[in-house]
Amino acid sequence: MTTVQVDSDLLVRKPPLLDETGHIIATELAKQTLLMEKSLNTSITRISDWIEVADLVKEGLAPEVFPLGTVLHTPWTDVRASSSTEWDFLWRVVAHGSATLRDGSTVPAMYLQSSLCLPFSFPFDEREAFYAAKDGLAAGTYHINSGAGYQQMAANTDYQFTIAAEVPAGGQLMFKSSTYSTAPAVVNVYHSAGASAAAEECAVTVGSEGTSLGTLATEPTDYVNNIHRHVLGSNRWSQSAARQFLNSTAAPGSWWAAQNGFDRPSAIAATSAGFLSGFAEDFVEALQPVLVKTALPYCDGGTSGGTQADETWDRVFLPSAEQLYWVCTWLGIPYSLEGDAWDYWKRVYGGASPATMGATHKEFCLGSMGAESTMRYVFERSAYRSYGSDVAYCYSTGNLNANYASYGYFCAPACCIC
Repeated sequence: MTTVQVDSDLLVRKPPLLDETGHIIATELAKQTLLMEKSLNTSITRISDWIEVADLVKEGLAPEVFPLGTVLHTPWTDVRASSSTEWDFLWRVVAHGSATLRDGSTVPAMYLQSSLCLPFSFPFDEREAFYAAKDGLAAGTYHINSGAGYQQMAANTDYQFTIAAEVPAGGQLMFKSSTYSTAPAVVNVYHSAGASAAAEECAVTVGSEGTSLGTLATEPTDYVNNIHRHVLGSNRWSQSAARQFLNSTAAPGSWWAAQNGFDRPSAIAATSAGFLSGFAEDFVEALQPVLVKTALPYCDGGTSGGTQADETWDRVFLPSAEQLYWVCTWLGIPYSLEGDAWDYWKRVYGGASPATMGATHKEFCLGSMGAESTMRYVFERSAYRSYGSDVAYCYSTGNLNANYASYGYFCAPACCIC
Protein backbone atom coordinates (compact mmCIF):
# COMPACT_ATOMS: atom_id res chain seq x y z
CA MET A 1 0.00 0.00 0.00
CA THR A 2 1.08 3.60 -0.60
CA THR A 3 1.36 5.95 2.36
CA VAL A 4 1.86 9.64 2.84
CA GLN A 5 3.68 10.34 6.10
CA VAL A 6 3.32 13.70 7.85
CA ASP A 7 4.65 15.20 11.07
CA SER A 8 1.58 14.16 13.08
CA ASP A 9 2.16 10.56 11.95
CA LEU A 10 -1.27 10.60 10.35
CA LEU A 11 -1.35 7.93 7.64
CA VAL A 12 -3.77 7.79 4.78
CA ARG A 13 -3.99 4.46 3.07
CA LYS A 14 -5.41 3.90 -0.40
CA PRO A 15 -7.12 0.72 -1.58
CA PRO A 16 -5.96 -0.73 -4.90
CA LEU A 17 -7.13 1.55 -7.72
CA LEU A 18 -9.48 -0.62 -9.72
CA ASP A 19 -10.87 2.07 -12.02
CA GLU A 20 -10.83 5.79 -12.77
CA THR A 21 -13.35 6.50 -10.00
CA GLY A 22 -11.09 4.80 -7.46
CA HIS A 23 -8.19 6.95 -8.58
CA ILE A 24 -10.24 10.14 -8.23
CA ILE A 25 -11.34 9.14 -4.71
CA ALA A 26 -7.79 8.27 -3.65
CA THR A 27 -6.42 11.55 -5.02
CA GLU A 28 -9.12 13.51 -3.20
CA LEU A 29 -8.30 11.75 0.08
CA ALA A 30 -4.62 12.57 -0.29
CA LYS A 31 -5.43 16.18 -1.08
CA GLN A 32 -7.72 16.54 1.94
CA THR A 33 -5.05 15.04 4.22
CA LEU A 34 -2.43 17.52 3.02
CA LEU A 35 -4.86 20.41 3.43
CA MET A 36 -5.66 19.20 6.97
CA GLU A 37 -1.97 19.22 7.84
CA LYS A 38 -1.70 22.78 6.56
CA SER A 39 -4.57 23.83 8.84
CA LEU A 40 -2.78 22.21 11.78
CA ASN A 41 0.36 24.27 11.02
CA THR A 42 2.48 21.20 10.50
CA SER A 43 4.79 20.57 7.58
CA ILE A 44 5.09 17.59 5.30
CA THR A 45 8.19 15.63 6.22
CA ARG A 46 8.11 12.75 3.78
CA ILE A 47 6.41 12.20 0.46
CA SER A 48 5.88 8.60 -0.59
CA ASP A 49 3.64 9.25 -3.60
CA TRP A 50 4.88 12.08 -5.79
CA ILE A 51 2.12 11.56 -8.35
CA GLU A 52 -0.33 12.80 -5.70
CA VAL A 53 1.85 15.89 -5.25
CA ALA A 54 1.84 16.44 -9.02
CA ASP A 55 -1.98 16.15 -9.02
CA LEU A 56 -2.19 18.91 -6.39
CA VAL A 57 0.08 21.12 -8.51
CA LYS A 58 -2.11 20.53 -11.58
CA GLU A 59 -5.21 21.50 -9.56
CA GLY A 60 -3.58 24.78 -8.53
CA LEU A 61 -3.48 23.87 -4.83
CA ALA A 62 0.30 23.71 -4.39
CA PRO A 63 0.78 27.29 -3.08
CA GLU A 64 -1.69 26.54 -0.25
CA VAL A 65 -0.48 23.05 0.57
CA PHE A 66 3.24 23.63 0.00
CA PRO A 67 4.07 27.27 0.88
CA LEU A 68 7.46 28.72 0.01
CA GLY A 69 10.25 27.22 2.08
CA THR A 70 8.46 23.91 2.73
CA VAL A 71 10.97 21.06 2.71
CA LEU A 72 9.88 17.76 1.18
CA HIS A 73 11.83 14.63 2.02
CA THR A 74 12.31 11.65 -0.26
CA PRO A 75 14.84 8.79 -0.33
CA TRP A 76 17.82 9.07 -2.70
CA THR A 77 20.61 6.58 -3.30
CA ASP A 78 24.02 7.84 -4.36
CA VAL A 79 25.09 4.96 -6.60
CA ARG A 80 28.80 4.51 -7.34
CA ALA A 81 30.50 1.75 -9.27
CA SER A 82 31.74 0.08 -6.09
CA SER A 83 29.24 1.24 -3.45
CA SER A 84 25.98 3.03 -2.74
CA THR A 85 24.82 5.35 0.03
CA GLU A 86 21.25 6.03 1.14
CA TRP A 87 20.33 9.65 1.82
CA ASP A 88 17.27 11.54 3.00
CA PHE A 89 17.03 14.03 0.13
CA LEU A 90 15.61 17.44 1.06
CA TRP A 91 13.77 19.37 -1.66
CA ARG A 92 12.80 22.94 -0.75
CA VAL A 93 9.89 24.72 -2.42
CA VAL A 94 11.45 27.83 -3.99
CA ALA A 95 8.72 29.07 -6.33
CA HIS A 96 5.18 28.54 -7.60
CA GLY A 97 4.43 29.49 -11.18
CA SER A 98 4.20 27.88 -14.57
CA ALA A 99 6.33 25.85 -16.95
CA THR A 100 6.33 25.08 -20.67
CA LEU A 101 6.13 21.44 -21.78
CA ARG A 102 7.47 19.91 -25.00
CA ASP A 103 4.06 20.19 -26.68
CA GLY A 104 4.14 23.95 -26.15
CA SER A 105 1.50 24.00 -23.43
CA THR A 106 1.92 26.10 -20.29
CA VAL A 107 0.99 24.36 -17.04
CA PRO A 108 1.02 25.14 -13.30
CA ALA A 109 4.38 24.26 -11.77
CA MET A 110 6.08 24.02 -8.38
CA TYR A 111 9.82 24.60 -8.40
CA LEU A 112 12.01 22.66 -5.99
CA GLN A 113 15.70 23.04 -5.22
CA SER A 114 17.91 20.82 -3.11
CA SER A 115 18.36 22.52 0.26
CA LEU A 116 21.90 21.11 0.38
CA CYS A 117 24.54 20.45 -2.25
CA LEU A 118 25.08 16.91 -3.48
CA PRO A 119 27.60 15.02 -1.31
CA PHE A 120 30.39 15.15 -3.90
CA SER A 121 31.94 17.65 -6.29
CA PHE A 122 32.54 17.28 -10.03
CA PRO A 123 33.34 19.55 -12.99
CA PHE A 124 30.55 21.40 -14.77
CA ASP A 125 32.37 20.25 -17.91
CA GLU A 126 35.80 18.77 -18.51
CA ARG A 127 38.78 20.39 -20.17
CA GLU A 128 38.33 19.77 -23.90
CA ALA A 129 40.43 18.72 -26.91
CA PHE A 130 42.00 21.55 -28.93
CA TYR A 131 41.51 19.74 -32.25
CA ALA A 132 38.71 17.50 -33.55
CA ALA A 133 40.02 15.13 -36.22
CA LYS A 134 36.62 14.79 -37.90
CA ASP A 135 38.17 13.37 -41.06
CA GLY A 136 41.14 11.68 -39.39
CA LEU A 137 44.81 12.62 -39.67
CA ALA A 138 47.69 10.90 -41.40
CA ALA A 139 50.88 10.19 -39.50
CA GLY A 140 53.24 13.16 -39.72
CA THR A 141 54.24 16.50 -38.25
CA TYR A 142 51.67 19.21 -37.45
CA HIS A 143 51.50 22.58 -35.74
CA ILE A 144 48.77 24.72 -34.14
CA ASN A 145 48.93 28.50 -33.67
CA SER A 146 48.01 30.01 -30.28
CA GLY A 147 46.30 33.09 -31.73
CA ALA A 148 45.92 35.70 -28.98
CA GLY A 149 47.46 33.26 -26.50
CA TYR A 150 46.14 32.38 -23.08
CA GLN A 151 47.93 31.75 -19.79
CA GLN A 152 51.00 29.59 -20.60
CA MET A 153 50.49 29.66 -24.38
CA ALA A 154 52.40 32.65 -25.73
CA ALA A 155 50.53 34.85 -28.21
CA ASN A 156 50.89 34.15 -31.95
CA THR A 157 53.13 31.16 -31.33
CA ASP A 158 53.20 27.88 -33.26
CA TYR A 159 53.51 24.62 -31.34
CA GLN A 160 54.60 21.57 -33.32
CA PHE A 161 54.48 17.81 -32.72
CA THR A 162 54.76 14.57 -34.70
CA ILE A 163 52.09 11.85 -34.77
CA ALA A 164 53.54 8.40 -35.36
CA ALA A 165 50.34 6.56 -36.35
CA GLU A 166 47.24 7.49 -38.34
CA VAL A 167 44.39 9.05 -36.35
CA PRO A 168 40.97 7.70 -37.35
CA ALA A 169 38.00 9.95 -38.15
CA GLY A 170 36.46 11.20 -34.90
CA GLY A 171 39.79 11.27 -33.09
CA GLN A 172 40.98 14.14 -30.92
CA LEU A 173 44.17 16.00 -30.01
CA MET A 174 44.46 17.33 -26.48
CA PHE A 175 47.28 18.79 -24.43
CA LYS A 176 48.12 16.29 -21.69
CA SER A 177 48.24 18.99 -19.02
CA SER A 178 46.17 22.14 -18.82
CA THR A 179 48.08 25.03 -20.35
CA TYR A 180 46.60 27.30 -17.69
CA SER A 181 49.67 26.71 -15.54
CA THR A 182 51.94 24.55 -17.74
CA ALA A 183 53.41 25.42 -21.12
CA PRO A 184 52.45 22.95 -23.88
CA ALA A 185 54.74 19.91 -23.54
CA VAL A 186 52.80 16.80 -24.64
CA VAL A 187 49.88 16.20 -26.99
CA ASN A 188 47.65 13.22 -26.22
CA VAL A 189 46.09 11.52 -29.24
CA TYR A 190 42.67 9.92 -28.67
CA HIS A 191 41.07 7.73 -31.30
CA SER A 192 37.56 8.67 -30.17
CA ALA A 193 35.85 11.21 -27.93
CA GLY A 194 34.97 8.53 -25.40
CA ALA A 195 38.42 6.92 -25.23
CA SER A 196 39.79 7.12 -21.70
CA ALA A 197 43.38 6.25 -22.61
CA ALA A 198 45.54 8.08 -25.10
CA ALA A 199 46.60 6.05 -28.13
CA GLU A 200 49.79 8.07 -28.38
CA GLU A 201 51.71 10.83 -26.61
CA CYS A 202 53.60 13.34 -28.75
CA ALA A 203 56.32 15.73 -27.54
CA VAL A 204 55.60 19.43 -28.22
CA THR A 205 58.13 22.08 -29.20
CA VAL A 206 57.85 25.64 -30.45
CA GLY A 207 57.95 25.64 -34.24
CA SER A 208 55.95 25.60 -37.45
CA GLU A 209 57.14 22.47 -39.21
CA GLY A 210 54.68 20.24 -41.01
CA THR A 211 50.99 20.86 -41.67
CA SER A 212 49.08 23.70 -40.01
CA LEU A 213 45.98 22.66 -38.06
CA GLY A 214 44.77 26.26 -37.79
CA THR A 215 44.59 28.89 -35.06
CA LEU A 216 43.00 28.79 -31.63
CA ALA A 217 40.50 31.65 -31.51
CA THR A 218 37.42 32.96 -29.73
CA GLU A 219 34.88 31.18 -31.91
CA PRO A 220 35.38 27.41 -32.30
CA THR A 221 35.30 25.91 -35.78
CA ASP A 222 34.41 22.34 -36.75
CA TYR A 223 38.04 21.42 -36.20
CA VAL A 224 39.74 23.94 -33.85
CA ASN A 225 38.39 24.70 -30.39
CA ASN A 226 37.80 27.92 -28.47
CA ILE A 227 41.01 29.14 -26.87
CA HIS A 228 39.57 28.94 -23.34
CA ARG A 229 37.71 25.63 -23.55
CA HIS A 230 40.72 23.42 -24.27
CA VAL A 231 42.27 24.89 -21.11
CA LEU A 232 39.32 25.12 -18.71
CA GLY A 233 36.24 23.34 -20.11
CA SER A 234 33.02 24.62 -21.69
CA ASN A 235 30.43 26.81 -19.96
CA ARG A 236 27.58 25.93 -22.34
CA TRP A 237 24.83 24.29 -20.24
CA SER A 238 23.22 22.43 -23.16
CA GLN A 239 26.44 20.51 -23.84
CA SER A 240 27.69 20.16 -20.28
CA ALA A 241 28.49 16.94 -18.46
CA ALA A 242 26.58 18.34 -15.46
CA ARG A 243 23.34 18.46 -17.48
CA GLN A 244 23.81 14.88 -18.71
CA PHE A 245 24.49 13.57 -15.20
CA LEU A 246 21.58 15.37 -13.53
CA ASN A 247 19.02 14.19 -16.10
CA SER A 248 20.08 10.56 -16.36
CA THR A 249 18.82 7.33 -14.78
CA ALA A 250 21.64 5.28 -16.36
CA ALA A 251 24.28 3.19 -14.61
CA PRO A 252 27.95 4.20 -14.21
CA GLY A 253 29.66 4.23 -17.59
CA SER A 254 26.38 4.66 -19.51
CA TRP A 255 25.13 8.25 -19.14
CA TRP A 256 27.89 10.35 -20.73
CA ALA A 257 28.16 10.92 -24.49
CA ALA A 258 30.20 13.49 -26.41
CA GLN A 259 28.12 16.59 -27.22
CA ASN A 260 30.60 18.01 -29.74
CA GLY A 261 33.83 17.02 -31.44
CA PHE A 262 36.00 18.39 -28.61
CA ASP A 263 34.11 16.92 -25.65
CA ARG A 264 35.91 14.66 -23.18
CA PRO A 265 34.38 12.22 -20.63
CA SER A 266 33.30 13.52 -17.25
CA ALA A 267 35.51 12.69 -14.27
CA ILE A 268 32.54 10.87 -12.70
CA ALA A 269 31.16 9.21 -15.86
CA ALA A 270 32.65 5.80 -15.12
CA THR A 271 32.08 5.79 -11.36
CA SER A 272 28.69 7.43 -10.65
CA ALA A 273 25.22 6.49 -11.85
CA GLY A 274 23.00 9.23 -13.24
CA PHE A 275 21.49 11.45 -10.55
CA LEU A 276 17.89 10.41 -11.23
CA SER A 277 18.72 6.72 -10.88
CA GLY A 278 18.75 7.18 -7.11
CA PHE A 279 15.06 8.16 -6.83
CA ALA A 280 11.88 6.10 -6.85
CA GLU A 281 9.98 5.82 -10.14
CA ASP A 282 7.07 7.99 -8.99
CA PHE A 283 9.38 10.94 -8.30
CA VAL A 284 10.99 10.73 -11.74
CA GLU A 285 7.55 10.38 -13.32
CA ALA A 286 6.37 13.55 -11.58
CA LEU A 287 9.22 15.51 -13.20
CA GLN A 288 8.17 16.59 -16.66
CA PRO A 289 10.89 17.77 -19.08
CA VAL A 290 10.30 21.54 -19.05
CA LEU A 291 11.70 24.35 -21.16
CA VAL A 292 14.94 25.75 -19.76
CA LYS A 293 16.53 28.74 -21.47
CA THR A 294 20.22 29.51 -21.00
CA ALA A 295 22.08 32.46 -22.54
CA LEU A 296 24.69 31.60 -25.15
CA PRO A 297 28.32 32.61 -24.55
CA TYR A 298 29.77 35.10 -27.04
CA CYS A 299 31.85 32.38 -28.68
CA ASP A 300 28.64 30.46 -29.47
CA GLY A 301 26.77 33.37 -31.01
CA GLY A 302 25.72 35.29 -27.91
CA THR A 303 26.08 39.06 -27.61
CA SER A 304 26.32 41.33 -24.60
CA GLY A 305 22.79 41.80 -23.29
CA GLY A 306 21.47 39.79 -26.25
CA THR A 307 18.65 37.25 -26.06
CA GLN A 308 20.47 34.44 -27.89
CA ALA A 309 19.86 31.30 -25.83
CA ASP A 310 19.85 27.52 -25.88
CA GLU A 311 16.47 25.91 -25.29
CA THR A 312 16.68 22.55 -23.54
CA TRP A 313 14.05 20.24 -22.08
CA ASP A 314 15.23 19.21 -18.64
CA ARG A 315 13.81 17.28 -15.72
CA VAL A 316 16.63 18.56 -13.53
CA PHE A 317 18.70 21.70 -14.00
CA LEU A 318 20.99 24.06 -12.14
CA PRO A 319 19.49 27.42 -11.15
CA SER A 320 20.32 30.48 -13.23
CA ALA A 321 21.75 33.65 -11.72
CA GLU A 322 18.42 35.41 -12.21
CA GLN A 323 16.40 32.60 -10.60
CA LEU A 324 18.62 32.98 -7.53
CA TYR A 325 17.92 36.74 -7.54
CA TRP A 326 21.43 37.79 -8.59
CA VAL A 327 22.30 40.69 -10.91
CA CYS A 328 22.52 38.57 -14.05
CA THR A 329 23.46 41.54 -16.24
CA TRP A 330 26.92 41.31 -14.60
CA LEU A 331 27.30 38.13 -16.69
CA GLY A 332 26.09 39.86 -19.86
CA ILE A 333 22.63 38.28 -19.54
CA PRO A 334 19.45 40.38 -19.78
CA TYR A 335 16.68 39.99 -17.23
CA SER A 336 13.82 37.57 -18.02
CA LEU A 337 15.94 35.44 -20.39
CA GLU A 338 16.86 32.62 -17.99
CA GLY A 339 13.70 32.50 -15.85
CA ASP A 340 12.07 34.73 -13.25
CA ALA A 341 13.61 35.22 -9.81
CA TRP A 342 12.38 32.57 -7.37
CA ASP A 343 10.34 34.08 -4.53
CA TYR A 344 12.07 31.98 -1.86
CA TRP A 345 15.48 33.48 -2.67
CA LYS A 346 14.00 36.97 -2.92
CA ARG A 347 12.74 36.55 0.64
CA VAL A 348 16.00 35.06 1.90
CA TYR A 349 18.05 37.92 0.44
CA GLY A 350 15.51 40.53 1.40
CA GLY A 351 16.82 43.26 -0.87
CA ALA A 352 14.65 45.54 -2.96
CA SER A 353 16.80 44.66 -5.99
CA PRO A 354 18.86 41.57 -6.91
CA ALA A 355 22.10 40.70 -5.12
CA THR A 356 25.17 42.31 -6.65
CA MET A 357 27.60 39.91 -8.29
CA GLY A 358 31.27 40.36 -7.49
CA ALA A 359 30.21 41.01 -3.88
CA THR A 360 29.69 38.79 -0.85
CA HIS A 361 26.20 37.71 0.23
CA LYS A 362 26.34 34.94 2.83
CA GLU A 363 22.58 34.36 2.47
CA PHE A 364 23.34 32.25 -0.59
CA CYS A 365 25.91 29.95 1.05
CA LEU A 366 25.09 26.22 1.07
CA GLY A 367 26.56 23.21 2.83
CA SER A 368 26.50 19.71 1.38
CA MET A 369 24.78 16.46 2.30
CA GLY A 370 26.70 14.91 5.17
CA ALA A 371 28.56 18.17 5.83
CA GLU A 372 25.81 20.71 6.39
CA SER A 373 27.97 23.23 8.24
CA THR A 374 30.76 23.23 5.64
CA MET A 375 30.00 25.89 3.05
CA ARG A 376 30.78 24.87 -0.54
CA TYR A 377 31.76 26.39 -3.86
CA VAL A 378 28.52 25.95 -5.83
CA PHE A 379 28.07 26.01 -9.62
CA GLU A 380 24.97 27.46 -11.29
CA ARG A 381 24.08 27.08 -14.98
CA SER A 382 24.53 30.67 -16.24
CA ALA A 383 27.57 31.33 -18.40
CA TYR A 384 29.82 34.33 -17.94
CA ARG A 385 29.27 35.20 -21.57
CA SER A 386 32.60 36.92 -22.26
CA TYR A 387 34.46 33.63 -21.91
CA GLY A 388 33.87 30.15 -23.27
CA SER A 389 34.86 28.52 -19.99
CA ASP A 390 33.45 30.49 -17.03
CA VAL A 391 30.26 29.61 -15.16
CA ALA A 392 28.39 31.55 -12.45
CA TYR A 393 28.92 30.24 -8.92
CA CYS A 394 28.79 31.11 -5.25
CA TYR A 395 32.04 30.95 -3.27
CA SER A 396 32.08 29.21 0.08
CA THR A 397 32.26 32.72 1.58
CA GLY A 398 29.12 33.87 -0.27
CA ASN A 399 30.91 35.84 -2.98
CA LEU A 400 28.84 35.69 -6.18
CA ASN A 401 31.17 35.35 -9.14
CA ALA A 402 32.19 33.09 -12.03
CA ASN A 403 34.88 30.47 -12.39
CA TYR A 404 36.19 27.73 -14.65
CA ALA A 405 33.92 24.90 -15.83
CA SER A 406 36.62 22.25 -15.40
CA TYR A 407 37.02 22.92 -11.68
CA GLY A 408 35.48 20.37 -9.32
CA TYR A 409 32.74 22.22 -7.45
CA PHE A 410 29.42 21.29 -5.84
CA CYS A 411 25.86 21.85 -7.03
CA ALA A 412 22.36 22.15 -5.57
CA PRO A 413 20.07 21.02 -8.43
CA ALA A 414 16.52 22.15 -9.07
CA CYS A 415 13.49 20.52 -10.67
CA CYS A 416 9.87 21.25 -11.54
CA ILE A 417 6.76 19.33 -10.46
CA CYS A 418 3.97 19.84 -12.96
